[in-house]
Amino acid sequence: WVLGDVTDFHLRLSMILMSSVLIRNSACRLLNTIETSQLGSAPYCHFVDFCGRQMTFYCGVKGSQPEKRASFERLVTETLEDIVKQGIDRDLIETTLHQMELGQRHISSNQGKYIIQMLNGSAVHGADLNEIVDIDAGLIWLRQASKKPRFIEDLIQKYLLDNKHKVFMTYQPSHDHFVSDHKHLVKELSTIKAGLSGQQKQHLVDQARSLKERQEKTPDESVLPKLLLSDVIKSDARDYDVFTKQYHGYPIYQCAANTNGLFHLDWMFTVADLTEQEMQLLPIFDHLFGDIGSGEMDYQAVLRWQDRCSSGISSSLNVETHPLDVDRFSVQWSISICGLLDRLDDCTDMVWQYMHALRFDEPMRIKECLEKYFAYAEDDLSYHGHSYAMSMASAMISPKASIRDTFSGGASLQIVQYWVKQGQWDQLAEALAKLWRKLIKMPQAFSFIAPESSIEQGIASIQRVIGQQQQKMYHEDVFDAHYTVPDHSTQNAFLINADVNFVARCLKTVPYTHPDAATLSVLGKCMTNQYMHRVIREQGGAYGGGASHSNTNGEFYFYSYRDPHHKQTLKAFDNSIDWGLQAEFSASMFDEAKISLIAQIDKPRSPYAQACRNIWQHRFGYTRDLVDGFRQKLVDVDQNALRRVIEAYLRNQGSDMVLVKQSDSANFSDAKLLIDKS
Repeated sequence: WVLGDVTDFHLRLSMILMSSVLIRNSACRLLNTIETSQLGSAPYCHFVDFCGRQMTFYCGVKGSQPEKRASFERLVTETLEDIVKQGIDRDLIETTLHQMELGQRHISSNQGKYIIQMLNGSAVHGADLNEIVDIDAGLIWLRQASKKPRFIEDLIQKYLLDNKHKVFMTYQPSHDHFVSDHKHLVKELSTIKAGLSGQQKQHLVDQARSLKERQEKTPDESVLPKLLLSDVIKSDARDYDVFTKQYHGYPIYQCAANTNGLFHLDWMFTVADLTEQEMQLLPIFDHLFGDIGSGEMDYQAVLRWQDRCSSGISSSLNVETHPLDVDRFSVQWSISICGLLDRLDDCTDMVWQYMHALRFDEPMRIKECLEKYFAYAEDDLSYHGHSYAMSMASAMISPKASIRDTFSGGASLQIVQYWVKQGQWDQLAEALAKLWRKLIKMPQAFSFIAPESSIEQGIASIQRVIGQQQQKMYHEDVFDAHYTVPDHSTQNAFLINADVNFVARCLKTVPYTHPDAATLSVLGKCMTNQYMHRVIREQGGAYGGGASHSNTNGEFYFYSYRDPHHKQTLKAFDNSIDWGLQAEFSASMFDEAKISLIAQIDKPRSPYAQACRNIWQHRFGYTRDLVDGFRQKLVDVDQNALRRVIEAYLRNQGSDMVLVKQSDSANFSDAKLLIDKS
């Protein structure tokens, strides 16, 4: 639907409220109807778009068939008509306004960038930017306006049901598109080549030679203003003090920060002693957490419960590496909740009650969540294929990386794909319930971030719910747990439904505290800036490519992003080693790499993000002395050290991974589809 003018601020707020009531989560009527309709594999809905002159609102479904178009259009229309007829509960409107306030209060690390992007479209069309930025005043107006009888119902009627400015589109796949498109391109180029005269061919050769010379020429950087290494040598640490309390064996990490009237609570589990199948189920459990029922509440009641007092319950899986040993690691599963300070006790009770009363008797809900996740996975590959390739390459060189890939890489996609294809939802629900009963007994810790004046209230609230636990927890060293490593594929190539490749290579290196870790980081930057970008992107035609060192994981990567080649790129990975041994690294080249790495350490973060980082460093042993020491090692790296680490680490046996485009499938006859929807 095309809505009103983007410069109308009050209409803008009204449309945000209307769309949130309809599709914010699975407890919202329109989104839930689409999810449970069986007309497709997943809903495809978007909140109001403000980029154009007029606002737009999208509602659709993925993984459907063309013959279901009329049924879907009728479903949406009838659902909207029913919502208007039955009316919208006042509690839902208040809950949605509460969520809008939480979003307005949250300070992200990239807030300035986000605000600029948000304002760009409106600014182009002459909107009052001061009005848009003053969200507090806007929310006061919206709260008052929404009290009018049938406020949102009238908006739905006018801007959706009676609105003739709408279009219904169906996108149908072409299963041989990439292959046929490639054949057409080859034929067209052959035709062009056949029509060229000898003089025209020579002209193209001369142009190519001239371009190559220009690409390899060192530009004159003296004409540009530049930051000097001397400007950033001194550390500008922005640490918040972290304190730890023990209560019945539960460590509670506390950190005071200006969070703009919000609190942030994390409940952290040190995962250990799981079977191989249970380790593979962890990412599914993590994905479902917060979206399934608990106690006497089904999943919709749970979602409404979360919305009333918090920004929602979320969770995450991480593999943390010991700073002194890359082979010692800890698997952490964390539950997170954020809310207004006046609802702290309610939120603490909620997350505790939710976790201790999880229910797995809604197999169709599990089906909907995993099918939706799987439906979007293939889209994600087109944008983050290099991350998947890097994860899958590293999984073949260490148990730690294999577990990480099981949680968030290519292996996690295959695990979800297995259960979606099997369709044995009752069996999956039973296995997840068994996993949950083991998780709840594992070593646990808490972290709490809030303004200084609310820290004691938060600690008291956490201690109160800990007191409800029947067992007293003995907290062991997070790095002393035992892990069963899931079997991992040794296949070096997978087909993907795209017409670009993603290529990666991974080599095992050294821990964070090793003197060579900083040198490898500088090497990665120098290789990217001076060689990989030119060869893989400028000459090879990929969207991007480079080299990098993961200091905390002890892994060195080569990678390319949206790459038309694979053999040429793997050869470039090899050639970069010889280039690094022979290159004369200038002082400016060194400084550029070092400043870039130091900027990653020193970059400004939101108060909450900085407090999170400090708690993480405190808990896993990355002390301020270690961080400052690593920073100084970056400054001290010299050219001889670069050549030494190339010989010491990059000539070792690594592992390659190629996510192969469809038109190159003939060159990989043994490669399987990473995501097979047949």
